[in-house]
Amino acid sequence: PLFPLVLSFLSGTGIEPLRAVSFLNPLLFMGNIFLISYFLRRLPISRRSVILALILMTTSKVMLQIHSMAWSEPLFLFTGFLGLLFLVIYLEQPQPAMIWLILSSVAMALAFLTRYAGVSLLAASILALIFYGKSKGWKKFQDVILFLLISCFPMALWLMRNRILLSHEKYQTTIVGAR
Repeated sequence: PLFPLVLSFLSGTGIEPLRAVSFLNPLLFMGNIFLISYFLRRLPISRRSVILALILMTTSKVMLQIHSMAWSEPLFLFTGFLGLLFLVIYLEQPQPAMIWLILSSVAMALAFLTRYAGVSLLAASILALIFYGKSKGWKKFQDVILFLLISCFPMALWLMRNRILLSHEKYQTTIVGAR
């Protein structure tokens, strides 16, 4: 539901939804390129390899198509990459600051709200917290629980909303059908 909500918000400012996408997606494309470049620069590869990979990404027919259509993928990629970035920062700190874990879980929640496939990012993040987290024992468990609570809460609210609407529509259909 996040992509339609973002378009709805932009429409509230007077911008038509398709026009809003024509402004939003290039910004998301630049953001995705920046985040990918951040991850690539951290790898033990040459600067030329990083530049080549970025050229391939920016000229990729698939990436250009994804970012030129009114699809949710650009927003999903951006929020997912952002969540991974914050998670990497959290995992690499000698004394992890909880703010990075919270920011990661918020970004992952947004990715999950953008596309249901975001649940795979949650699973990967939980595995990263378990296997690469610097916390020990109970603290590691608390990190995983905090991450899950924050990243799943908005989707849980959305699913509850859908359940309520579904039961309400079902009730109205029964009444209308009885007449």
